Amino acid sequence: MTARTTRRRPIAAATFGAAALGLIAATLPAAPARALDTPIGQLDQYRDITISGTVSGVWGNDFVLEDPSGKVLVHAGPHWYHDVGVKEGDRLTVTGRVDGPNFEASTITWDDGRSFTVRPADGPPPWGGKEREKAERDRDHGPRHDRAHDGPGPRPVAELDLRVLGERLAAAGYTRITDVDLERRHISAEAVSRDGLQVELHIDPRGYDIIRERRDEDDRRPDIALDLPALAGMLSDRGYATITDVSIDDGLIEVDAVARGNQRVELEIDPLTLNILRERRDD
Repeated sequence: MTARTTRRRPIAAATFGAAALGLIAATLPAAPARALDTPIGQLDQYRDITISGTVSGVWGNDFVLEDPSGKVLVHAGPHWYHDVGVKEGDRLTVTGRVDGPNFEASTITWDDGRSFTVRPADGPPPWGGKEREKAERDRDHGPRHDRAHDGPGPRPVAELDLRVLGERLAAAGYTRITDVDLERRHISAEAVSRDGLQVELHIDPRGYDIIRERRDEDDRRPDIALDLPALAGMLSDRGYATITDVSIDDGLIEVDAVARGNQRVELEIDPLTLNILRERRDD
């Protein structure tokens, strides 16, 4: 029995900038207990497959798995539904399928024999449907600026901590941040990854864990980048709070915030000096 092939899709390892050299086509062994590991550099050729490698980065339930041929970002379900407990340096065997440039896990097995079932191999994920609806009611991850918190669960996040976010992104190897936005259920950000790729990030607004990284199709490098900790310090010193959006547009930093007097404002800031050039009411 051989691994089932499908229409070619973008090579996952190439998305992370890793070359796949001299790889041998993967096949399943005669014993049905376990599939032969597939080189990560050949993930585009298979669907229901098993890969093995070492974890080199972890963001919530997402992690990078490497073998000698390359590396791939593995998704293991939303962190609000379960915590798979993967740590950097773990040696894992992961069964799942290709999902665009990434890999969707169904089971994870550690070298010491521990195993975690992420989702059924076939059918919808268990965190859909009613489970998702409940999570959205009880753990709303987005701002509600226009009405008070009126449901169960923790109070919704209503502002960005730019200093903490900047430190977390830097620690994870991300640079040249150009856009940060507090969405309804996550923080979105645009940055350059450790591998030098322009990426879009989804970030948990409570713990600032990185939920997902996706390649940005617009791979142009920005001329200006955000220094989030420095920007956070300046805004705090000037009395601005409740930051919800920071971006670079037409060579200026634009910030949505609340000024003294509880008035929502839009700021235009010089990216080199961090001087505020313009403040206008955001009605």
